[in-house]
Amino acid sequence: MFLLNIIIIVIIFIGACRGTLTEKELVVESNIVIKYYYHPSSASSASSSKSIILLHGAKYSKETWVKTNTISALAQQHINVYALDIPNKKVDDSVLKDIIEKLGLEKPIILSPSLSGKYSIHLLTHYPHLVSAYIAVAPVIPTIDITSLQSLNIKSLFIYGDKDIEGIKRSKLLMTYLKGSKEYQITGNHACYLDDPEGFNQQIINFIRQ
Repeated sequence: MFLLNIIIIVIIFIGACRGTLTEKELVVESNIVIKYYYHPSSASSASSSKSIILLHGAKYSKETWVKTNTISALAQQHINVYALDIPNKKVDDSVLKDIIEKLGLEKPIILSPSLSGKYSIHLLTHYPHLVSAYIAVAPVIPTIDITSLQSLNIKSLFIYGDKDIEGIKRSKLLMTYLKGSKEYQITGNHACYLDDPEGFNQQIINFIRQ
C-alpha cells in the first residue's frame, strides 16, 4: 500500500508538471470540501470536449482511477476527466447536482460504481437533464422510486463482474427501466475494474464513441 501511494504521488507530480493531472477542491452544501483530480482532454481545446465524472465505491477513492489508468485513457480520447472523492456519510444524495453546476459542466457522462449509485441514481431520477450518458458498475440502488427511469432516453452501459451475484441482479433490474441499455461482463469480482482495468477502460471508450 505504501509503495502504491508513492507511485500515485509521483504520477500526480509528473502530471502536474506537464499541465495534465491536477488535484483540486470544491466546496458544496454545508461547507463540505470535495477533493478531485482533473485531467483535461488531450484535444487542443478542452472547452469543446466531452466531460466525464468518475465516482468511487465505499472502499475506494479517486486514486483508484489513477491505478487503473482510467483517467489517462479517457483524457487521451478527448474527454475532460473529473475523478471525485465524495465522503460517503457526510453529504446529501443530491450532491452531484451541486457539483455539476459549480464545475460548470454541460451534461457530463457519469461513471458510478457500487455505493456511489445512491448519488448517481438520485441524479437520474431528479435531474436527468444534467446527464448525457450513464455508466454503472454494479451500482447500489437507493430507497427511492426508480420507476421514473422508464421515461428517460439516456445512453446507458452496465458493467459487472461475473462473480458479483448481487451486482448483476441490481444491474439487470435497472436495465429493465433504462431501455436500450448495453451491458458488459468482466471475469472478476464486485470491483471488476481492478480485475481487468484494460478491458474495463476499452469498454468505456467504445461506449462513449458510439
